[in-house]
Amino acid sequence: MSKRADTDFLNDSKEAILRINVYVENLSYEEFLHNPVFLFVDIRRLSELVKLRNLDEKEKPASRERLAVRIMLLHEIMERGIQELLEAEKGRKVV
Repeated sequence: MSKRADTDFLNDSKEAILRINVYVENLSYEEFLHNPVFLFVDIRRLSELVKLRNLDEKEKPASRERLAVRIMLLHEIMERGIQELLEAEKGRKVV
């Protein structure tokens, strides 16, 4: 597989759609909700945010506090993204 920049993959939306379609072809809506699909670029960006917020770990600690905070971060990402998309869609509607 050739090396490509993350932005190249995102900009090539036809290829991304084809790859995702192959993966989700046989998934039901419920399966999708319980098994979210993360692209490589998503994981890299999430990792960067985790490091910026000092939530990364070199060794696994006894406490699961950082894991809980990373889960909260993922929910924050989804909440902000959904809100931004909703606002953009509502802004497009002509009444």
